[in-house]
Amino acid sequence: MSEQEFTNNRSSYIQSLTKAPTNLPAVFSNHDSQIANGKYQFDIREKKAAFLPKVTLNQIVELFEQCVINNKAHMLVAVEGIVTADRKESQILEYKSLEFGNSKTFDQISDISKLYQRLNM
Repeated sequence: MSEQEFTNNRSSYIQSLTKAPTNLPAVFSNHDSQIANGKYQFDIREKKAAFLPKVTLNQIVELFEQCVINNKAHMLVAVEGIVTADRKESQILEYKSLEFGNSKTFDQISDISKLYQRLNM
Protein backbone atom coordinates (compact mmCIF):
# COMPACT_ATOMS: atom_id res chain seq x y z
CA MET A 1 0.00 0.00 0.00
CA SER A 2 1.33 3.40 -0.87
CA GLU A 3 1.56 6.26 1.59
CA GLN A 4 -1.22 8.05 -0.33
CA GLU A 5 -3.53 5.00 -0.16
CA PHE A 6 -2.87 4.71 3.57
CA THR A 7 -3.63 8.39 4.12
CA ASN A 8 -6.87 8.12 2.12
CA ASN A 9 -7.98 4.99 4.01
CA ARG A 10 -7.10 6.51 7.36
CA SER A 11 -9.02 9.70 6.52
CA SER A 12 -12.06 7.69 5.42
CA TYR A 13 -12.00 5.70 8.65
CA ILE A 14 -11.70 8.87 10.74
CA GLN A 15 -14.62 10.36 8.82
CA SER A 16 -16.73 7.23 9.51
CA LEU A 17 -15.87 7.46 13.22
CA THR A 18 -16.90 11.11 13.47
CA LYS A 19 -20.02 10.93 11.28
CA ALA A 20 -23.13 11.63 13.32
CA PRO A 21 -25.64 8.75 13.46
CA THR A 22 -28.74 9.34 11.36
CA ASN A 23 -31.23 7.12 13.20
CA LEU A 24 -31.82 5.42 16.55
CA PRO A 25 -30.37 2.01 15.55
CA ALA A 26 -27.18 3.77 14.46
CA VAL A 27 -26.98 5.56 17.81
CA PHE A 28 -27.41 2.27 19.64
CA SER A 29 -24.90 0.42 17.44
CA ASN A 30 -22.29 3.06 18.33
CA HIS A 31 -22.69 2.23 22.02
CA ASP A 32 -23.89 -1.37 22.33
CA SER A 33 -20.41 -2.93 22.47
CA GLN A 34 -19.43 -0.55 25.28
CA ILE A 35 -22.50 -1.61 27.24
CA ALA A 36 -21.91 -5.30 26.49
CA ASN A 37 -18.25 -5.24 27.56
CA GLY A 38 -19.02 -3.14 30.64
CA LYS A 39 -16.44 -0.46 29.83
CA TYR A 40 -18.93 2.36 29.10
CA GLN A 41 -16.47 4.39 27.06
CA PHE A 42 -19.14 6.13 25.01
CA ASP A 43 -16.60 8.57 23.57
CA ILE A 44 -14.35 5.80 22.23
CA ARG A 45 -15.08 6.71 18.61
CA GLU A 46 -14.01 10.31 19.21
CA LYS A 47 -10.87 9.11 21.03
CA LYS A 48 -9.98 6.83 18.10
CA ALA A 49 -10.60 9.65 15.62
CA ALA A 50 -8.31 11.95 17.61
CA PHE A 51 -5.57 9.31 17.88
CA LEU A 52 -5.55 8.00 14.29
CA PRO A 53 -3.92 11.04 12.62
CA LYS A 54 -0.79 10.25 14.66
CA VAL A 55 -0.58 6.67 13.30
CA THR A 56 1.81 6.14 10.40
CA LEU A 57 1.92 3.52 7.68
CA ASN A 58 5.26 2.28 9.04
CA GLN A 59 3.71 1.75 12.49
CA ILE A 60 0.89 -0.32 10.96
CA VAL A 61 3.36 -2.39 8.94
CA GLU A 62 5.55 -2.98 12.02
CA LEU A 63 2.51 -3.96 14.09
CA PHE A 64 1.34 -6.36 11.37
CA GLU A 65 4.76 -7.95 11.11
CA GLN A 66 5.05 -8.34 14.89
CA CYS A 67 1.52 -9.51 15.68
CA VAL A 68 0.63 -11.47 12.55
CA ILE A 69 3.62 -12.52 10.48
CA ASN A 70 6.04 -13.17 13.35
CA ASN A 71 3.44 -14.24 15.90
CA LYS A 72 4.41 -17.55 17.46
CA ALA A 73 1.28 -17.83 19.60
CA HIS A 74 -1.26 -20.54 18.89
CA MET A 75 -4.83 -20.93 19.97
CA LEU A 76 -6.70 -24.18 19.83
CA VAL A 77 -10.43 -24.11 20.47
CA ALA A 78 -12.23 -27.36 21.18
CA VAL A 79 -15.90 -27.53 22.12
CA GLU A 80 -17.40 -30.55 23.78
CA GLY A 81 -21.03 -30.87 22.77
CA ILE A 82 -22.58 -33.23 25.31
CA VAL A 83 -24.99 -31.86 27.90
CA THR A 84 -23.39 -32.52 31.29
CA ALA A 85 -26.44 -34.33 32.66
CA ASP A 86 -26.51 -36.69 29.64
CA ARG A 87 -22.82 -37.69 29.71
CA LYS A 88 -21.87 -41.28 30.20
CA GLU A 89 -18.76 -42.22 32.16
CA SER A 90 -16.90 -43.05 28.94
CA GLN A 91 -17.64 -39.59 27.51
CA ILE A 92 -16.05 -37.59 30.33
CA LEU A 93 -12.82 -36.19 28.94
CA GLU A 94 -9.67 -35.82 30.95
CA TYR A 95 -8.05 -32.42 30.66
CA LYS A 96 -4.45 -32.92 29.65
CA SER A 97 -1.75 -30.60 28.44
CA LEU A 98 -1.60 -30.89 24.67
CA GLU A 99 1.48 -30.44 22.52
CA PHE A 100 2.04 -28.86 19.14
CA GLY A 101 4.43 -30.42 16.64
CA ASN A 102 7.31 -28.37 18.02
CA SER A 103 6.77 -29.91 21.50
CA LYS A 104 5.63 -26.59 22.95
CA THR A 105 3.00 -27.14 25.59
CA PHE A 106 0.20 -24.77 26.45
CA ASP A 107 -2.46 -24.34 29.12
CA GLN A 108 -5.86 -25.82 28.56
CA ILE A 109 -8.67 -23.55 29.71
CA SER A 110 -11.92 -25.31 30.49
CA ASP A 111 -13.77 -22.34 31.96
CA ILE A 112 -14.61 -19.31 29.80
CA SER A 113 -14.18 -16.95 32.76
CA LYS A 114 -10.55 -18.12 33.02
CA LEU A 115 -10.08 -17.23 29.35
CA TYR A 116 -11.49 -13.74 30.00
CA GLN A 117 -9.10 -13.35 32.94
CA ARG A 118 -6.17 -14.44 30.76
CA LEU A 119 -7.16 -11.90 28.11
CA ASN A 120 -7.77 -9.19 30.75
CA MET A 121 -11.36 -8.75 29.64
